[in-house]
Amino acid sequence: MLRSRAEVTERLTQLLNNSVSPDLAEVALLVSAHGRPDLVDVEGELGRFDTMAEHVGPEASLDDLIELLFVDLDFRGDVDDYYSPDNSRLDVVVRRRRGIPLTLAVITCAVGARAGIGLVPVGLPGHVVVSTADGTRFVDVFDKGRSLSREDCAKIIMTLHPGMELTQSMLSPMAPRAVAVRMLNNLVGVHQRRGSRSELMNALALREQILVSQTERDRAGGAEDVASALAAEGKLVEAAEQLERAAQEVDATVASGLLARATRLRARLN
Repeated sequence: MLRSRAEVTERLTQLLNNSVSPDLAEVALLVSAHGRPDLVDVEGELGRFDTMAEHVGPEASLDDLIELLFVDLDFRGDVDDYYSPDNSRLDVVVRRRRGIPLTLAVITCAVGARAGIGLVPVGLPGHVVVSTADGTRFVDVFDKGRSLSREDCAKIIMTLHPGMELTQSMLSPMAPRAVAVRMLNNLVGVHQRRGSRSELMNALALREQILVSQTERDRAGGAEDVASALAAEGKLVEAAEQLERAAQEVDATVASGLLARATRLRARLN
């Protein structure tokens, strides 16, 4: 069991920097453990995901997974206390079976991966859904696993952001680093609203460490992942600044692409 924040931070940065395909459940559990290192047994909690996957059954389909999680186990969105910090703590969400779109998406993708069902989280502006790996089907995990079409995704965006149209880039999978940053963004917002200064500083410190610990090889891609997470929450200036900082640390060809995207983000402010 990881006993300190330093150990958790080291494990998380190693996972994000060195693993080709990090386990989303482990990434999210490490974010939870950073705030409560004495309470979260990451390895033990991962066993819960293995157990859930075993109950999906052999040769399972997405419909089988949805039935297990949202019917049999009754996972659903927490509409009563949406901004509770517990909704961003994956271990607590697994126990309560209530959460926000992001944590429910992580659970769905992680259990799916263990059951051989390829799923990815998709960070729509203001809302996270789950998509099949080929992008042909979407699921609203906050609404008890309701199936969505591309048109339904467009309606969600229009409801949350009147006048905003769905683009193909909005349907791109969230990388594990972007998932971690978005989780920490949620926790930062929750702790700011509640005036929880100690918890706020811990979340800010981990978010900064994730951003600065990227290897040179992954810096451009990581910056784009983080910018996507920030932009999806309407933080366009922060997203553009992230890209502009990364552009200073890569070669000119890669930098031009990052700066072009930053310019497009700033143009959306007008």
